[in-house]
Amino acid sequence: PWLEGGVEMYETRLKPSNLQVETTWHKDNSALIKGVDMDRSKNHCVVCLDPNGLQTTSEVFCDKLYEWLEDGGSRLSFIIGGAEGLP
Repeated sequence: PWLEGGVEMYETRLKPSNLQVETTWHKDNSALIKGVDMDRSKNHCVVCLDPNGLQTTSEVFCDKLYEWLEDGGSRLSFIIGGAEGLP
């Protein structure tokens, strides 16, 4: 479907940057929360993206991205919620 195609496209775009990208799909909110807790336990910086969240410019997002990478020791997890937002 279109979602997997979009993820694959962005992973392909990021390959020249030598970033390692891993996509994990969760079947329900419980599994998503468990995955977030696991990433936090590994000291990853966890960034939650939600349609009801703060909107920002590309420039501000770029600055935050570098800050998050420093905070997470180069480990960064983006959590993308559904249309209703995150649990």
